[in-house]
Amino acid sequence: MNDDILNLEQEKRLKQALAQLPKELEPEHDLWPGIKQQVLFQQKKSPVVSKPKWNWMPSAVAASFIVAMISLGLNFRQPAPNITVVQGSGFIEQYQPVRNDMRERFNERLLKMSPETREVVGQNMLVIEQAVNEIQQALEQDPNNLELNLLLNEILQQEKNFMLTTETLSL
Repeated sequence: MNDDILNLEQEKRLKQALAQLPKELEPEHDLWPGIKQQVLFQQKKSPVVSKPKWNWMPSAVAASFIVAMISLGLNFRQPAPNITVVQGSGFIEQYQPVRNDMRERFNERLLKMSPETREVVGQNMLVIEQAVNEIQQALEQDPNNLELNLLLNEILQQEKNFMLTTETLSL
């Protein structure tokens, strides 16, 4: 309990001493010129150099794009598969018996269709036949043209698919 009383007395004395102290202290002289001089001296001594920030993201994107292009290029440099194409009229002669059988079945199914459907299907088949004839004429001029031979193969495949598709229309 004595300790408490002593602590209270010390606290009172400290508060009185604090109350007697001035609220503000003025410096003995103006300090700002010295602060300014010190700052300027530090700047001259070691100037602050801001390093330009290097944005690495565009470089990373460009590098990954280059790697992707190189890998694609290496994949496409593999030798092309050997394509065997039966040239021009020889192919048609081999395919013609099958084509004739399919055409007979197609014509039978065509008769079972409604007149409106028959008209549309007939016009589509006419377009395919005209394409086959035009490609054959071009092949007579240039029988070794790979693109024409591939195109003929493709249009004959489309003709076959079209004839098979008409089976569902006639049901």
